[in-house]
Amino acid sequence: MTQQAANPIELCDAAVKRARGPLAGVKSNQLGGSTPCAEWNVQQLMDHFTDAASYGVSVLTGTKPAQAAGKTALERFESALAGLLMAAKAPGTLGKQVQGPIGPMPGAAMVMTVTNDMTIHGWDLAKATGQDTKIEQKLLQAAYDMYKNNPPGGNPPFFAAQPAVPANADFQTKVLAIMRRKA
Repeated sequence: MTQQAANPIELCDAAVKRARGPLAGVKSNQLGGSTPCAEWNVQQLMDHFTDAASYGVSVLTGTKPAQAAGKTALERFESALAGLLMAAKAPGTLGKQVQGPIGPMPGAAMVMTVTNDMTIHGWDLAKATGQDTKIEQKLLQAAYDMYKNNPPGGNPPFFAAQPAVPANADFQTKVLAIMRRKA
């Protein structure tokens, strides 16, 4: 029996739904707090969600990134994500070649790059703000499939070294380690 490839649009939708909770649950007194992403505090990480979605739109459409509309981080996220999903669902987008962050790639790979970014950073935000950190199996599998071949020493170069995990660790802990996170 062959396994059907995951649908990038469905996975992106699931990652968006997962990220909404932590974004909506951030309290104003948490904005300056640290996150598992050492280079960003909570506010910067929230801004990154919107920036990543806007960047995805620009890559998929070949346009300059637009400023997402909205007064709150959640409103801006929703605005940017609506644009991303619209661009991803446009006929031919998933199959066309685009210039992604690490070079040419199919549009579907760009959608998955943003999807995995939202998945992992959604965990970062939930962890930093004391919220539910459980990630859906299909999102973990998508992140694992994309990043499983990253060398443990840190590649792409913006990733730190991979933390050690016990052999009997659960799948989420193993995927987070590949993404240089300690569960």
